Amino acid sequence: MALGSCYEIETQLLLSYDLGFTSKKDLDETIEILKSIIKMMSKFNTRLSQ
Repeated sequence: MALGSCYEIETQLLLSYDLGFTSKKDLDETIEILKSIIKMMSKFNTRLSQ
């Protein structure tokens, strides 16, 4: 469920850029942070299922 929310946030960020609400620099920085969060959550989920 939480990973789905992360991907939803990613979609909202891309839309905000497309609509001119944020700069490319801010988009790229935020997406990189989001990717690291997704990676951490994926590893956590893997550990829980072992």
